[in-house]
Amino acid sequence: MVKVMIVDDESLVTLQLSKYISKLGYDVIPPVMSGEESIDLARQVRPDLIFMDVLMPGKYDGIAAAEIIKREMDIPVVFVSGYSDDDLLQRAKQVEPLGYILKPFMEAEVKAVLELALYRSEMERRLKEREKSVGERSELLPNIVCELNADLRVTYLNQTGFETLGYSPADLDPPLEISNLIHPDDQPLALKNMTDSYINGMTNENECLLLRKGGSPVAALVQCAPIKRDGETVGVRCSFTDITEMRRFREQLTLDNQLEAISTLVGGIAHDFNNLLAIIIGYMELARIDSPPQAIIHRHLGQAMDACWSAKHLTQRLLFLSHGGVPNIISSDIIELIKEAVALVPGGPKVRWEYCFDDHLWPVDVDPQQVRQALCNIVGNAQQAMVNGGVINIIVENYLVGVRPRNESPFLPEGKYVRICIADQGEGIPEELLPRIFDPYFSTKPRGARKGMGLGLTITHAIIKRHRGHIRVESVPGNGTRVYIYLPAAHMPPS
Repeated sequence: MVKVMIVDDESLVTLQLSKYISKLGYDVIPPVMSGEESIDLARQVRPDLIFMDVLMPGKYDGIAAAEIIKREMDIPVVFVSGYSDDDLLQRAKQVEPLGYILKPFMEAEVKAVLELALYRSEMERRLKEREKSVGERSELLPNIVCELNADLRVTYLNQTGFETLGYSPADLDPPLEISNLIHPDDQPLALKNMTDSYINGMTNENECLLLRKGGSPVAALVQCAPIKRDGETVGVRCSFTDITEMRRFREQLTLDNQLEAISTLVGGIAHDFNNLLAIIIGYMELARIDSPPQAIIHRHLGQAMDACWSAKHLTQRLLFLSHGGVPNIISSDIIELIKEAVALVPGGPKVRWEYCFDDHLWPVDVDPQQVRQALCNIVGNAQQAMVNGGVINIIVENYLVGVRPRNESPFLPEGKYVRICIADQGEGIPEELLPRIFDPYFSTKPRGARKGMGLGLTITHAIIKRHRGHIRVESVPGNGTRVYIYLPAAHMPPS
């Protein structure tokens, strides 16, 4: 049965209310006459509704007592008063009462206010249960879920959101502007979609970069939907799905397609150029034979021949990039290949190499000549990046794809691999240049006959791909560069 508590310092009023409410079939708790008593009694009996006089003597008047009861116990209140001045009403509104009845009152008024208050109380209870259920389900989701008010401020964030973005519940008091969580470049579209969800009731989605509390980005797909109560939109619920790996996969696929198209074009040009170069070299060789060895023209022709042979070597590299170089796969010892590659790279007195190899490393299925060339390109770049000297670390370990998290190797099928990490202590690569490092003829080094040709990493990428492996680069300006190479493990001992 519904329990109703009456608080009033006038015994006639408490008697009248008790009679009317009992007649309606509700259980009336023995009345009390002060704010302090009402707080103590509410804690003990937990009534479903309280009729509270606004003005009463003592430490707490009716409004102050109702505020404490609502905050601690969330028990709804109907105010009773013989006063209706604006200041009193404004104070009473702060407590959000379910009704307000003026003395003197009639039985019909009490019935109407009581029935309406109980109905509103039940509706609010059901709404809170639904919101709690939604909140509990949101806590179980791997996605970031947040709720926004009419001002697009965050009033709720699930546990995944707190953990991913680095915020705490204290950061939402007062509510945080959603724009603080979205990269400035993505704010116009994201905020427009959220506003459309609130104003027009639309459900929509877009991609954006979320910002962690420290400023680092998270690529996300955001889906927005209106929050409705009693048919009215009161906010927006947003779900953010982390698509970092999907974006990385998409970028990798785009890079592979671009390299394939460029390689086809370069290969065609290199083939024609190679044919023309063969004719030029042939005629120069004939001219050199016909010239006296002591003549200046003989020496000049020799230097031109050297340049032509360098050009021919370049075309061979371009042809390899386009369609050549099918790997001759044999089971190989990766440690031996790494040490051979390091020995082939001219070292500086200030550069020191340090190795860390897993015990019982698996052999790898590779073409030794091609992989040695790829490793030479990587260790050569690392050595050139160390202009002030330092340590280059080479770490090699067995690696199982499908057992470890896929965020490091989303482009590899499940299986056994050997992972090579080559880490230098150079200046690093600016973030905006990282997506271009595998592009043909792109280089951060000076241009020249011997430096900065910009094909080393492109060819390395092609070699690793042809071995069904993967290469990725991490770099932070000022903190060096790490290159990770994944090669398939062999099923047989090394040859």
